[in-house]
Amino acid sequence: MIVVSDFVKDCFKEFNLKLFRVYNGIDVSKFCKLEKGKFRKELDIDKNTFLIGTVSFFTPTKGHEVFIEIAALIKKSLTNVKFIVVGDNIWGGPITIKSLREFAKNKKIDKDILFMGKRNDVPSVLKDLDLFVSSSENESFGLVLLEAMASGVPVVARNLSGGPCEIVQSGDNGLIVDFSNKQDVANNIVSLLRDSQRRDFFIKAGYCKIKTCFNKVIFIKNIEKVYQDVLKGRET
Repeated sequence: MIVVSDFVKDCFKEFNLKLFRVYNGIDVSKFCKLEKGKFRKELDIDKNTFLIGTVSFFTPTKGHEVFIEIAALIKKSLTNVKFIVVGDNIWGGPITIKSLREFAKNKKIDKDILFMGKRNDVPSVLKDLDLFVSSSENESFGLVLLEAMASGVPVVARNLSGGPCEIVQSGDNGLIVDFSNKQDVANNIVSLLRDSQRRDFFIKAGYCKIKTCFNKVIFIKNIEKVYQDVLKGRET
C-alpha cells in the first residue's frame, strides 16, 4: 500500500502491511510563474498591507477558529494586516462561513478577515499572500503547503500536525509552532512579518525544497519505483 507520509505510515504500523511512503508532488511551474497582484486588485488591498491566509475545506480539525483567534492577536500588534480564509463546508458539520464570521465578530476581527468561500484560482490567491498559515491539527500530508511554498510564500504550520512537519523544517524553510500557545504563535508571525530578510530566506529555501523534493517528476519516478519493486518481489 502506498501512503503519502511517514505520519500515515506510522498509523498503520500495528498492521501486517507492506507500506511504501511516496510524498505527493506538484507542478511547480503552475505556481511559480504566475504574476502577482490579481487577487489583491480584486480585494482592493494595496502592497503595503500584509496579507495572511489559509486554504482548506471546513472541518473541526482544520483549526479555523484557532486561525481567527491568532489573527485577532496579530492585529493588536500590526495595523497594516488583513486575513483571508479560502474554503467552505462541503461535507456538512458545524463549521460554516456563517459560524466563522460570527466567531470573528466575537473576537473583534471581523472587519479585517475575509471569507472567500471555495475558489477556482487558488494559485492566484497564494501568489499574493505575504504568509500562509496551516492551523490544522492533523494532516496526512499538507498539499497546500507545497503550493504555498512553490508560490514563493513563507509558511507557518502547527506542531504535531502530522504531514506538515515532514515538509517544513522549522527555522530552515518555514516555521513549526506550538499552537496551544496562541500568543506565542502570534508573536512569531509578527516577528516574521517585520523581518523581510528572514521571510526572503524562507521563501528561497521553501521553493528549493519543493523543486528538489516535492515536484511531480520526482513523484512519478517514486511511484514507478514502487511498482518495479513490487513486480520484482513477485518474480522472486
